[in-house]
Amino acid sequence: MKNRKIHFIKLILLFFGVIVVFQNCQNDEENIPQFPHENTLKLNLKTVSFQDAQTKNDDAYYILNENHKEYVLRTNRTGRFNLYNRVEYEKREQQVLKDKKEGKFHNYQFYKRPQELIFNKVYGSKVEAINHCDTHFLNLVNYKWIQDNTWKENNSNVLFKDLYFLFRVEKDKYLKFKVVRTAIAR
Repeated sequence: MKNRKIHFIKLILLFFGVIVVFQNCQNDEENIPQFPHENTLKLNLKTVSFQDAQTKNDDAYYILNENHKEYVLRTNRTGRFNLYNRVEYEKREQQVLKDKKEGKFHNYQFYKRPQELIFNKVYGSKVEAINHCDTHFLNLVNYKWIQDNTWKENNSNVLFKDLYFLFRVEKDKYLKFKVVRTAIAR
């Protein structure tokens, strides 16, 4: 009897939690920012499992994190995204600072370049705004997946249709970039 009460209470809490999340997502949708140079985002999404997405070649989405523990993110105005190995990048920067203090610094080309993954925004693709609540329905992948699988886009055994980066611009808003990995991976 005691277990039934506990399960019933858990079920009620879960039910109210789902209602609260649903209400928050509906409220967030009303406040989507308007970008005059871009079309507004209109999505017709469905929920799919990760394994289904891999076999159906659905799009893959990765949320970029400026403070990720494994990489340092650098971008430029042309739509290039460099993901440097954090340990190697920070080690190189410390060596450069040390050499500058000692007067030994001449040029960055004399230092080992950190391992990196380079992605470019697909030319002509639109940058769209996406709401955080909409990310729950996307085929989100983690950084390990990016390292292991993005080189396969030029392979006949492709695991995904297109790759998109989501870049946080506000608390619950992202910009969506369609990207491709370059052949250069150091």
